[in-house]
Amino acid sequence: MGDDLTRGTGFAPLPVTLQSRLAARFMAVKPQDGKAPDYLTK
Repeated sequence: MGDDLTRGTGFAPLPVTLQSRLAARFMAVKPQDGKAPDYLTK
């Protein structure tokens, strides 16, 4: 997901399994209007 963003920063990318779990948690967050936030297109 964001592995390209970590190159050259000194940060290590998260393991793929953790990335998947976090993405699922973020997609479960719903604002008051009931729509899922659009995290993936920014």
